[in-house]
Amino acid sequence: MEIVRTIPVASQGTGYPDGEGPNLVVYQGLTTANGAVGGNTIVDDGLALLPNLTGLPVWLISGAFKGQSRLITSHIGNTLTVDTPYSGQVVAVTAYMVLPFYMPLAGLVLDIDVPAIDVPNNVLERDVIGNKGDTAVIVLGVVASLMGYVKGVLAQVNWVVAAVTTVVNWIAAWTSLQGVSQPRNVVYDLNAVGGAGTFDLVVGTAQDVQIDAVVVRNPVNVTAGATTSFSIQTNDATPQIFVLNTIAVKAALTAGAQFAWSGAGCILKVGQKIQITVNGAASGIADVLDIDISYHAVVSGGYVA
Repeated sequence: MEIVRTIPVASQGTGYPDGEGPNLVVYQGLTTANGAVGGNTIVDDGLALLPNLTGLPVWLISGAFKGQSRLITSHIGNTLTVDTPYSGQVVAVTAYMVLPFYMPLAGLVLDIDVPAIDVPNNVLERDVIGNKGDTAVIVLGVVASLMGYVKGVLAQVNWVVAAVTTVVNWIAAWTSLQGVSQPRNVVYDLNAVGGAGTFDLVVGTAQDVQIDAVVVRNPVNVTAGATTSFSIQTNDATPQIFVLNTIAVKAALTAGAQFAWSGAGCILKVGQKIQITVNGAASGIADVLDIDISYHAVVSGGYVA
């Protein structure tokens, strides 16, 4: 059994169990099997459906180790591996949260403070400065060279950069998850060089997408221009027509005029395009159409470019 507050839409208005912290949870689940005996894994079948969560903090919110948080170092299938084991095995039916940025301070220790005074004397300069082969040190009070501590600081900085990069990449992946509604705005100038003809607006990319709505707004009056009409459609052998050239005619191209399509949906295959066909000639005046396309990925990863 599992409880999943699933992506594509991250949960809003749900914060930490005690009511403190950010009001955003990337994922909340319930373990479906026991993790490793050593306490360094979480097993939940729902994880297999998610983008990679490596680099994010995971917080136990029930069970014997409630309140403990760790950093995810690996996400493979239905299993999360953490950087430091929990105090014991994370058993089945344990609730947990994966958070976007924050975690209790006890679980995020950078340990880059100045160390305690060394007990032995550093007689030689090399004992104090060290060399490039010294082991990185991040634990307060360890007798070590400056080089060791510098390498420790750099390691922690790299960890923070990697964690931020992971979150940014995850957010980017989330926007193209299956079923997540996305907007795409395109502008086209009816006075563009080329005048009459058919021109590309967007192309389906990576995976198939479903077009849910197309709205076109004409900001200025072009009834005196050379353009006689336009249409918007796919370039399929049998095109899906979003705006008819019998509707978007010169007489209707008044300032603020809008033309819209919405329906049961139109599948835009990878590599297929939405195009505009301009009839007559260039409008003769600057006339930028504001075109809004609403769509969602049929398979995660799809988008229009």
